[in-house]
Amino acid sequence: MAKLVKPTDGFSGALAATGLTNADGEALSFSPHDFRRIFVTDAIMNGLPPHIAQGICGHKSIDTTIGYKAVYPAETIETHRAFITRRRASRPG
Repeated sequence: MAKLVKPTDGFSGALAATGLTNADGEALSFSPHDFRRIFVTDAIMNGLPPHIAQGICGHKSIDTTIGYKAVYPAETIETHRAFITRRRASRPG
């Protein structure tokens, strides 16, 4: 039977109740900040310009935003170019 997770257990309690582990068999753990990094990576890789992600996150420096994402700058540029190409192709002609 699944463990009952109470609201007071929070995210860590809910994650622990899943029994999910990493490759070493240790229980998975995430912090709220991890989700911020995941959001930035996903947003940029799906075409959000890095300077917009910078504004959303409230970073003073674009370097901080770029440091959040789990990709290399060349990938970001190519992803954004592909996004622009898709947008242009979808415009009525």
